[in-house]
Amino acid sequence: MQCILFLLTSPAPYGAEHSILSNINYLVKQKKIKPIFIIRNNGLLEKYLIKKKYQYFIIPFFFFFSIRKYNLIKAVIKLILNIFFAIFVFVKLKNKKIDTVYTNCFTTHFGILISVLLGSKHIFHIRELGDKWGYKFDFSKKIVMYFSNKYSNKIFVNSEFLYNRFKNTILREKLKIIPNPIDDKFVNVNKFSFKDRIKIIYIGRLEAEQNPLSLTIIASKLIKYNFKIDVYGEGSLKEKLKEKIIQKNLSNFIKIKNYKLNINKILNNYNIGLSLGKHQTFNRTIIEFMKSGIVVLANKSGNNINIINNNYNGYLIPLNNVSLIQKKLKDLFSNQSLIKKIGNRAFRSYKLRFTVKESSEILLKALYEK
Repeated sequence: MQCILFLLTSPAPYGAEHSILSNINYLVKQKKIKPIFIIRNNGLLEKYLIKKKYQYFIIPFFFFFSIRKYNLIKAVIKLILNIFFAIFVFVKLKNKKIDTVYTNCFTTHFGILISVLLGSKHIFHIRELGDKWGYKFDFSKKIVMYFSNKYSNKIFVNSEFLYNRFKNTILREKLKIIPNPIDDKFVNVNKFSFKDRIKIIYIGRLEAEQNPLSLTIIASKLIKYNFKIDVYGEGSLKEKLKEKIIQKNLSNFIKIKNYKLNINKILNNYNIGLSLGKHQTFNRTIIEFMKSGIVVLANKSGNNINIINNNYNGYLIPLNNVSLIQKKLKDLFSNQSLIKKIGNRAFRSYKLRFTVKESSEILLKALYEK
């Protein structure tokens, strides 16, 4: 049984933290690993760890990037403080046999520092692209990649898309794909009922890169059909979207709902899901759609092309091709048996690749590989 020190960077058990915690809980139940955690601050994540009775430390370590203007002095100070924090962790854990230090996000060198002091293996798990959010590396991306390669035994990514992005900058033998696990709670694929309106769901940030305003263009050409689109999201375009809905008399077709943290509980109410974002390094949302037997229409970009087999278990749409989305929706509205057929294929695709068990077994194998 490996003792693994996990570095979690977010204050709540959602997103990347939710993914790795799902893997950890499965592997702990199978008695394959013993986890210890380092988190940055108090909050919902700490409460979760307490509830699970996991050992943890709170260390306010720093990231190796800046969002605002780059400052070399600040970058050096952050590195020095991280070294100090790493020495503190070493003193606390030097008498324990830590097999692996596992940094759950490609945002800090703190795990590398600890692994060097403890003489343990180090793993980076890359789940997003920093340049997507405008991050600027403290000591240039080239230097960060060099030290990440040199001092990491393995580097995990969560998708084929990220694998292809990094395969020329990371040693191939270190690079492994570990898909994010999607739990199977609230699954009900035998839910196809069209006595009421066909229900479409959109989940995402209401920002320009997610293209939410196109929902009004899509709906405006389909008003002769009996459907509704429920929108779950927050962002700077929320009020603009509300205005467009009113201007185009679409209030009976598009509803903006309050965002829900546990969206899975309501997915079984929907038949079709829209994913319009440009940058998708994994796209957990469409897999959660597929888990619930929802027919997905997603942009032909990012990792979507590695999840959806076009016209088989969903539809891939060239970026901003609103007319094609309208055509596919018309086809589905006119042939409701097609919704059921593609929805069932989507569910089977989820079962083959993205369950907690499948993901955790892949992770376990990679942990024990030399």
